[in-house]
Amino acid sequence: MLRGEWLTECRVVVTTRPGRVDDFKDDYESYRHLEITGITSKDIDDYVHKIFRGKNKPLGDKLLAYLKDNHLKEEFASIPLMLTALCQLTKLTRGKKFDELTTISKLFDTLIECVFIHENSKTAKKRSSSGDTVSEVFEPEELVLELGKVGLEGFLGGVAEELIFSEEDFYRCSNQVKVLEQGLRIGFLSRDADSSIRPQTYQELQIKGHKPSTKRDISFILKSIQEKCAGKYLAHLLEGGNEDSFTNYLQKVNTDLRVLDYTNILVFASASSIEAARRILPHVIGLLRDTQGQNISLYLSGKLHFKHCQKIQRLIETCLQLNFESKSEGHFNHLFNSLFGDSSCVRLVGMSTYVAKALGYLFGHSRPNTSRQDTSEEYYPPEGMQCLSVKRLQLICIKLDIGRQFREFLNCYPGTEEEISNFMRDSLKNEINISSIRSQLQTSGQNIPRYLDDRPDLDFVAVAPIWQELSKHQVNEFSFRFVLSGLKESSLDELTLNGVTAKREDWGDLLKMIEDGEFSKMMRLTLSLNGLTFEQTAHLATALKATPILKELKVSGNELGEGFAENLPKIPQLQSVVLDKLELPSGAMVAFIQKLLDQYPYLQKLDLRRNENTDDDAIQAICDNMKCWQNWKELRLSLYKVSEVGLDNLQRSIRSADGLTHLNLVHSPIPVKVIQYCTSALSSLPQLVDLRISGIPTTISEEDSSCTAHTVEAFTSEIHKLQHLSFLSILYTKMEPRAFIGMLNGCREHSPLKTFRFSRPCLPSDPDVQTACKEAETTFLRLWV
Repeated sequence: MLRGEWLTECRVVVTTRPGRVDDFKDDYESYRHLEITGITSKDIDDYVHKIFRGKNKPLGDKLLAYLKDNHLKEEFASIPLMLTALCQLTKLTRGKKFDELTTISKLFDTLIECVFIHENSKTAKKRSSSGDTVSEVFEPEELVLELGKVGLEGFLGGVAEELIFSEEDFYRCSNQVKVLEQGLRIGFLSRDADSSIRPQTYQELQIKGHKPSTKRDISFILKSIQEKCAGKYLAHLLEGGNEDSFTNYLQKVNTDLRVLDYTNILVFASASSIEAARRILPHVIGLLRDTQGQNISLYLSGKLHFKHCQKIQRLIETCLQLNFESKSEGHFNHLFNSLFGDSSCVRLVGMSTYVAKALGYLFGHSRPNTSRQDTSEEYYPPEGMQCLSVKRLQLICIKLDIGRQFREFLNCYPGTEEEISNFMRDSLKNEINISSIRSQLQTSGQNIPRYLDDRPDLDFVAVAPIWQELSKHQVNEFSFRFVLSGLKESSLDELTLNGVTAKREDWGDLLKMIEDGEFSKMMRLTLSLNGLTFEQTAHLATALKATPILKELKVSGNELGEGFAENLPKIPQLQSVVLDKLELPSGAMVAFIQKLLDQYPYLQKLDLRRNENTDDDAIQAICDNMKCWQNWKELRLSLYKVSEVGLDNLQRSIRSADGLTHLNLVHSPIPVKVIQYCTSALSSLPQLVDLRISGIPTTISEEDSSCTAHTVEAFTSEIHKLQHLSFLSILYTKMEPRAFIGMLNGCREHSPLKTFRFSRPCLPSDPDVQTACKEAETTFLRLWV
């Protein structure tokens, strides 16, 4: 395109600073803006290796190691100018300062320092060779503050943000000419190429004795440099006693959107002065509580609609960032207590390593962990330091690369199932060209995972847009060790790591912390999709001896085997056990179930789904013990190898569990039989709220028997007796047309039922069924992929 080989009739503009993109949108009706988001990780490696060759190669390796360890490749170094600056920093410091660059503010401070060192070196050489004298110049901090006057006014001085300035705008500086000349010479400022002059000296500026130009042709070399100068100057206003100006600027950050827009300014100001941070963080958190308080509460409780989650998380991350960069040492914990509210929960869905550092810093300065048995003295926080009241930590990092992750993602993001179902309903109603939309999505440039690409057109088109949108916000895996270091100083009641992966040594440290009693007050533990091995989960089971008041345990999507089953200790108060995909042979499964029911007398919830060795013997082990407990609330089982004999035993035993509220009987090769046997037990389950029955997706065939009208009539008759049932799901189960219509009618007549979910691929091919579905989908029917 640049060589004129493609789009030869089009006018192509390439810029590194798209500050005037609106000008093009106004002047050209047909205009396409393409944003190049950065160079790749390999590009970065290649560039650094070209800069640091031969004997300097170790310096390049050290820079790449720093970028990798801090996950700065994706977040920072992919901006070419910043990568160049980092290479220059490495040359000037010989890589000795990397250990000190723990925050973005420190990194920028060091970059600015190195720019001045480099410029002073050039100036000294020039003076030595020419004998010329150099006019007096600003010291680094002085120049940053002078430029900050202009930069801050550009951001917050007017109605609209300004990134491009004129000579006249520098009238606020103590020496307009000198600030412009030095800023341009050092490289903090740049001037448009079409400007009449590109000054390097006072004489070339030609301002003395002339009126400064009003032409807007000057900008900071990077927006982040303008933000750094602006933040530094904002803090300087307060430190210099100009409190009114500081307050005036801060009050202009008066909406949650403006908080996001000006996060970097607030961060750099907070890092420059703890006094500024003491004013900024209360302002931001107070603003968020007033404008987004309800959404924050819903988000932290996992109930906020997925369309709003990204914004709320960014706002929470901004608060963590302000606390981290200011190095508050726990002085703002009372503000976070008010932000996280009554839930006392921190919940983050996907985060960068930088945010992980900020989160680890918050927990690391919460208070010493007094739950350890060797702690005898009563703890008193240092003067001015508040105790962090956060007791629950939920870190979720779902990548959507495989179907199992997508199912977990649906559980984490409320509203996604409804969004997908509604799209499928509306697309059929409006006769949308599904295949055309699919073709557009598949050629969009994103690598679509196979589990999604293999779906039928309607399923694909319903799910892919949500997958695409959320994939934009996904970050690479963060370094868990930064969070882990902070947890050593916390005292959590709940720890959820969903989709979080870590290095082997980090998992070892976490398990040792559990084993050593660091989490002795923990009541809920969830480890899901973490890539844990059989050996690690066996170690986990052993470590749980040190969690005597644990009530809820979930280990899902990890390798679970006989080592885990054998090492799981007696935990008297355990009420909920979720062990997804437990890989045990039949005999070991029976022994393990017996152990569960013997050792946990208060067990109310048992979830053993996706365990492919569940057979009649395993079901019998459950049945033998079910009659002994009256406190069963939830039972979720996969029935991969369970025959009619096992189903009959199960339905007889379930009758005694009259307190059941949730019953899942899924993954059965004979789902019609599950419905039949379940029917006879329903009248004994008056508290049932949620009932789910399913076949196995991969085993559905044309030869499978279909559920008859007689079976459905008996089933819906029993359903009507369940006055609390609000959710019914029957998936991967074939039905005769008349039977399905009867099911819809039965569900419609049962007023407590809010949702009936059924597999779209299993819908009977019948016009009457299609008509009935269109009407039912407007109220209670949710047809699923």
